[in-house]
Amino acid sequence: GIVDAGMKQLLNCTGGNVKWKSTFVKGRLVDKVRVYVRGGGGGQGSPKIGGCGGDGGNVLVVARRSSLTELARREHRRFVGGNGQNASAHVLNGKRGSDTIIGVPPGTAVVNDSGRVMCDLDRMGEKYTLARGGTGGSYHTSNWSGSKGNSTVVNFVLKLIADIGLLGFPNAGKSTLLGKISNTAPKVADYPFTTLRPHLGHVAMKRIGQQIEQFSVVDLPGLVEGAHQNVGMGHRFLRHIERTKALIYVVDINGFQLSERHPFRSALETVQLLHKELQYYQEALCERPSILAVNKMDTKDSKEKYDDLKASLEQNKMMSTFRYMLPMSALNGDGIEELKIAAYSILEELGTLDTNNDQNLQYTTQ
Repeated sequence: GIVDAGMKQLLNCTGGNVKWKSTFVKGRLVDKVRVYVRGGGGGQGSPKIGGCGGDGGNVLVVARRSSLTELARREHRRFVGGNGQNASAHVLNGKRGSDTIIGVPPGTAVVNDSGRVMCDLDRMGEKYTLARGGTGGSYHTSNWSGSKGNSTVVNFVLKLIADIGLLGFPNAGKSTLLGKISNTAPKVADYPFTTLRPHLGHVAMKRIGQQIEQFSVVDLPGLVEGAHQNVGMGHRFLRHIERTKALIYVVDINGFQLSERHPFRSALETVQLLHKELQYYQEALCERPSILAVNKMDTKDSKEKYDDLKASLEQNKMMSTFRYMLPMSALNGDGIEELKIAAYSILEELGTLDTNNDQNLQYTTQ
């Protein structure tokens, strides 16, 4: 493959002591679930004996090892706190109702139906009270009656927490690339939109004598022009890169055309359009460290096209957008190792690599 001087220096720094392993999180990804929540009702107080009813339990959401898929599979998406115990001759003060806890994966935002973000749960163990239980009946309440708990409808919206985001137009080869670095076989075909949901994979590497360090990669479904305006479900896909630390632009060296009804875009135009979509959606994303992966270098005249693309990017002052510009072929594997090491070097520089000795992770040797 074609490797520039900066990439050669990076490869030499590793000394060949890097071993790659990988895994892939399989299954359909559900990234939005709507649920009804209600706090438990307060227990009835007893004026005769001066007993107070117990408060109703709350409904809380907690970030933990789980998935929104589990919630989506539930027949009923209603979560209600336990009712407070009534006061009685046997129990002067009723017990508080039990809390109901909903588990969601880290990276989940709680959003109401008007679109307001109520909270972001980014770290394991973070929690938020969705609905509070009612107050138990006492001399402070009307007729010693307990009050009803709060109720509302909320949406759990997952924004994947991944180190690297793969960004590109349909059929650029992102799924094939993820399959190569994770040693799996996502659905790939010679037509657009074979990836309909984001896929998350994990790449782990180990220098000799050191612990395993891993980073995660999210493959987003192909964008279309106007994604920043939510064309083609653009917002639903773009939100998954909001929490990535770096980006890999995957571009077909031969250019791209969605269909006969759409204009043909050269590789240069593809890079420019991807950058503009990010800029219009959220300008801060353009500041993320980025790699330009020029794919399908196994095709005819690709070397000349690559040289032309590089010259055009330099002329248009876009080369500074990318830390690395790397030629590759996801189909035959050329340039894959260079891409992995480039991604690793960026994350190492940012200090975001995760040392992981979790025996539950199933790595398969590449």
